[in-house]
Amino acid sequence: MGGGTLCDLIETAAALGDRPAVIAFHRDGKQTVSFRDLADSVRRLAYTLAHRGLRRGEPVLVIGPNSPEWIISYFAILMAGGLPVPLDAQFGLQDIARVVADCGARRAFAAHSHAVMLQAIAATHPLEVTIWDAAGTPDHQTIPA
Repeated sequence: MGGGTLCDLIETAAALGDRPAVIAFHRDGKQTVSFRDLADSVRRLAYTLAHRGLRRGEPVLVIGPNSPEWIISYFAILMAGGLPVPLDAQFGLQDIARVVADCGARRAFAAHSHAVMLQAIAATHPLEVTIWDAAGTPDHQTIPA
């Protein structure tokens, strides 16, 4: 795995196939995502973002605990040409609102645990919020702005 961009890293890593790329531990066990599945999920989400009109350099928030979904969202934003804006999962409503106002984000990816705060911000600031489902799978539910 030589040099290049972070997006190149995802593409190159896909060649490692079924080897574990991410292992997430939960109360109920662990979740393993292979390099191939990680790359496929990133590509699919990047394609979706591009077709939903994500502009080159557009800021997109990413907030939630460390998880495969966080990684997939972050890299998909990059691959689609956006600018991921990672937020501390411990930020409160005022902190998140300040970042939204400062960077002008109109889109956000969030863990289910952060949905209420982002929905509150979306009530006063146009923000399309995509939520990872409660099970933490890479399936997404979008709440339009």
